[in-house]
This record gives sequence, C-alpha cells and structure tokens, in this order.
Amino acid sequence: MMKYIILKMGYNGVFLFFFFFFVKKICRFCSEVELGKFLSSIDIIPYVFNVVCKLAEKNSPYELHTSPYGIKVLAFNYSLDYTTRFANGELDLVSSQSHHEAVDFISTKVNPSFFINKAAVELFEHVKNNLKELKKEDLKSPLVVTGWGLGGYLAVMTTLWLQSTMYEEETKRPICITFGTPLIGNEALRLAISERPQWESCFLNVVSMTDSVASFVPSKGKYEPFGSFLFCTELGGHATFKDHEAILAVLDALALPRDANLKKHNYEIDLSSIRKRVLRRGGFELGEYKLKPMTKGINMQFKEIGDLTI
Repeated sequence: MMKYIILKMGYNGVFLFFFFFFVKKICRFCSEVELGKFLSSIDIIPYVFNVVCKLAEKNSPYELHTSPYGIKVLAFNYSLDYTTRFANGELDLVSSQSHHEAVDFISTKVNPSFFINKAAVELFEHVKNNLKELKKEDLKSPLVVTGWGLGGYLAVMTTLWLQSTMYEEETKRPICITFGTPLIGNEALRLAISERPQWESCFLNVVSMTDSVASFVPSKGKYEPFGSFLFCTELGGHATFKDHEAILAVLDALALPRDANLKKHNYEIDLSSIRKRVLRRGGFELGEYKLKPMTKGINMQFKEIGDLTI
C-alpha cells in the first residue's frame, strides 16, 4: 500500500500527506522534541515562506497559489504603515464586544468575550468580503494559509473564520503557517480556541530567535499564545513548543526594548540551515525522548535555541 502511495504522489507528495495527517493528530507526539524534528524536516514550510516573501514585494493584499504538491497556498500581505502604528502602541488589545461583527465566529458560550489586537481586527475587516467569494471558488482543496509579520494576523483570522464555516466532523481543514507573527490576543482568546482542539491543532508560528517583531508586545497587556511555535536560529537550531507557558518563556527571553527598531526577519537562512542540520543528523528520531520527563525535554529544547532553562 505504501509503495502505491509513493508511486502515485511522489516523495514530496507523501511528505506533505504526512504533514497534514500529523498536524491533525499533533497531540500523538510524545514530546515537543519529536514534533520539532518532524516539522523542521518538511519541504512545504520553505515553499510557503517563499510565496509570502514574494508577495511582500507587491501591493496585493493576498494571493492564492497552487504548490507543486497540489496544495493551495493563500498568502497575505499588509501595509508597512501597520508596523509603525504597532511599534508606537497605536494597535493594542481591544474587546471583542466592541468588534462583534468582525470576530463573533470565535466566541463560545464558555468564553463569549476576549481581547484581540486591533491590527488583526482592522486587517481582517478589509479583506473579509473578498474572502467570501474566494472561499466559494478556490478554497475547496487542501489549503495552507500564511502571512509574514503582521500579515500573520490576517492568516490567523482567516483560518479561524474558515474553521468556523466547517462542520465539526470535517477532516480537510486549513493549516495556518505564519512567520514571525506577534501574539494576537489574551488568555480568553486562547481558551476559546482551545475549546475546539480541531482548530488549535492547525496553527504553526515559525519564529526566529533574532526576530524583533515576533516577540514585541505593544503594551503590558497580557497576551497568550495558542497552537504550536517552531523557534529557530540561523545556525539551524530549532525547537517546537505547544505548551503556552514554555512559548511565553522563550518570547520573554527574546523581548527587546520598546523603542527598538521593528524589522521583519528573513527566514530563508533559518529554514535552509534547519534543513541541512536535520539531514546531517539523519532526520527525526521518534521515541528518542519518550521515557524522559517533559521538563527535561523542554530544557533540551531551550538549549537547542539558546541558553534557556526552566
């Protein structure tokens, strides 16, 4: 059966098949170490960054591509004016109750209200009507939604919105891969999303340890992450976390002074170095840390990307 799949799809296609399968079953990995090794060895991530990188050179707010693997890639762009406003603290947390029409699809009975960054709301409001037409015509295939920097806010919002339009039993759900995207909302937002595990498992934020945008918080407001984070370095070090406290620990270590210059990080070198490092090590080794305590595994992850321990 496996030989038939490989002949039918090709090796890259098989790799992507397992990517979508394992992202849906992400909790089956016995540690973040295993998950990080798996995600960092997937060809689709560099391809997706290349798509969003080229879009950043254009004025178009979004583009839909079909990858060589037959997967649709919906990439988002944004005006650089948003980075300036974000750095100046003009775009901070706002109540979902003040923007009910834009974000009501995220609310639940247990978590009916939450706080979300104003940039995410504004950017999504600008493209939402266009996405309704796009969804009808083009978004029936397997889909990766992506954005770079604050463009990741658009990718996250669009993925959440698409998730809300699907039946719970549907398995072909969009995957959201962002690059250097800051945290988008508070604990109530994280909890609202975590109520629906099939939503939360579809998010991956790739963050370089030298990315000033990804770790920036406009105020002292309490932001919290959801989904998985793949932290990486230009030397190929990489570590993946799903635990929100571990993610916050890394982001806190990356935080720069509030007056620091915010500049989007180019992930091409990081992703290429990861690929070389994974190949040199012989790929990912499932079960390597299965019998070790989670805290010890997390500390190993911290050492992979820098001198951090818990």
